[in-house]
Parts: sequence; structure tokens; C-alpha cells
Amino acid sequence: MARFFTFLLIGLFFFVDGLLLVITASKQQEKLLRLRQSLLEDDPQIVASAEEFMAQRKALTQKGEITGIFIVHNATKDLYYVGQSAKAIDRAAIQFLGRGNCDVYADYKYGDSFNVRIIPLSGSCYESLNELKRAAIQALEAADEVLY
Repeated sequence: MARFFTFLLIGLFFFVDGLLLVITASKQQEKLLRLRQSLLEDDPQIVASAEEFMAQRKALTQKGEITGIFIVHNATKDLYYVGQSAKAIDRAAIQFLGRGNCDVYADYKYGDSFNVRIIPLSGSCYESLNELKRAAIQALEAADEVLY
């Protein structure tokens, strides 16, 4: 009889543990979904097609550089690339000049359609660029500066 209760308690423990994992994972998914929506739907400082972004680059940097992340979206392939910089406008532009991520540049060069978003660190509720970038990569299921 004692063995039965031991197995029952162990089983109950694993059931509760599993239930807590499911609840935690569900809350994490909801948080990532909200972040994804805010990254893609809220009004960031700059949103443009790659062509518009490159044409406006000089005027944008004259207003002052932005410390934040940049999101380069290959609309043709629905891939996201996230980077960070104290000069996010210039760093994003480098991707389309052949001095950044070679896969982004190759896709751009061969005609894929791209959009660029700049998300400032200030006002983002994150304390560092690393935290903001990591959260954006996870929320967008994106590549970072090493991968594409």
C-alpha cells in the first residue's frame, strides 16, 4: 500500500510539473506574439522599402543617428534579419551595399523585395541593445548578423 502511495505521489508530482511547464510555455508564446506584433505593427521611427530607405538614408542620418535595432525583412522569401548598432540607419544601409550580410545583399541584388524598420532602444522597455535584439530575433524567428 505504501508503494502505491509513493507511485501516486511521484505521478502527481510529474503531472503538476508538466502542467506548470505548459503554462509557462504558453505565457512565453503570448509574450513573443505581443512583441512580434509590436515590432511589425507599432509605429517605429523608420519604415521603408529598401529602395526608399537607401534614397532617404542621407536625410535620415542628418536628423541624427538612432541607437537601436534594424529589421531587414526579405518580403519575397518572408525572412527576417535583425541587427543592432549605435548607428542603426548606417548599419542597416550597409546590408544593401554589399558590406553587410552577404546573403541579404545577394538576395537584394538579384531582385528580392525588402523592407527596413528601425526600432530605437529608447522607449522600448529594454535596457540594452543585446536584450532588444535577442527578443526581436526570438519573436520574429529571425536570423542575426551571422546567419540569414
